Amino acid sequence: MRLRHIEIIHAIMASGSISGAARRLNVSQPNISRVLAHAEQQLGFALFDRRPSGLQPTSRAQRMMPEIDQLYLQLQRIDQLAQRLRAPKQLRIGAAHAIGQSLMAQVLLDYRRLAEPLPADVELVTGHHDTLCQDLLADRLDLALTFGQSLNSCAE
Repeated sequence: MRLRHIEIIHAIMASGSISGAARRLNVSQPNISRVLAHAEQQLGFALFDRRPSGLQPTSRAQRMMPEIDQLYLQLQRIDQLAQRLRAPKQLRIGAAHAIGQSLMAQVLLDYRRLAEPLPADVELVTGHHDTLCQDLLADRLDLALTFGQSLNSCAE
């Protein structure tokens, strides 16, 4: 299956019809029908039953949906990351409590006063090493400052 097939299947499942999928993806209905037919041809089985009430997913399509949903969510995360990389609107900094309260707050205030305006809003979050590592790995922080090293490394 190609990525476009997955996108079409997801749109049809979400909207329940070819016309709804076409509106959702801003393409023509014949384009949706053509890509769906191609996907079904490559798979060797039908994904939807055509009924007067609309398209009904087959049992095989329903079995594929959890994986398609998971992939679609990952695609959305990639798109969000690309948008943040293109024009960051917020810089999320995590720091250990002591660093954040005694040092970082003053550094950020001094920087705003002395330097040109930042191209992004800065959010300072304080936390423990392990929490900051989890937030960094989950892309809830852009960078983190901590003391030393914990038994649980950020690389895990």
